[in-house]
Amino acid sequence: MGDLENPNEEKPLGGYSPLAKGYLLGILVLTASIEAVIPMILGSWLDKRYQTAPLFVLLGIGLGIVIMVTQYAKDRQKGLKPY
Repeated sequence: MGDLENPNEEKPLGGYSPLAKGYLLGILVLTASIEAVIPMILGSWLDKRYQTAPLFVLLGIGLGIVIMVTQYAKDRQKGLKPY
């Protein structure tokens, strides 16, 4: 009983199987694309509603990039590096 692992201790990604790393990469890519697309779609809807094209689309793209970079930095701090 002396060599039990702490279940709350984070495992380095090197200890995971290639399939788990692949799933992590897929989740990170999917999350990044959702973070970029949703603000752009919302901006497009606002542009159509208020007839201000391309103002809100460009603001949505900028917001999406800011969200993606922030999330990427948080993931890197957590040690999420699937490659």
